[in-house]
Amino acid sequence: MPQASVSPRDLDVVQSRKDPSPPELVEKTLERIAWLGEQGRIASLALPPLGCGEGGLDFDQVRKWIYQYLDPNPMEVEIWLGP
Repeated sequence: MPQASVSPRDLDVVQSRKDPSPPELVEKTLERIAWLGEQGRIASLALPPLGCGEGGLDFDQVRKWIYQYLDPNPMEVEIWLGP
């Protein structure tokens, strides 16, 4: 399998660390992750609750997006909620 060349900047869900995470940016990031998985560039992924916490988004909504975009994908995804 080819080595993924994915930068954390490619998957950023904030425009400014001072502002809330825009929901459309989280969805766009999940679309990109799904595309990278379909291309075989990501085989597995530990994913934090994107945009939640300081980003201010509701995890129940973000979890729905994660399943919507990534569940049909062949890559293994683990949602990491922290310690």
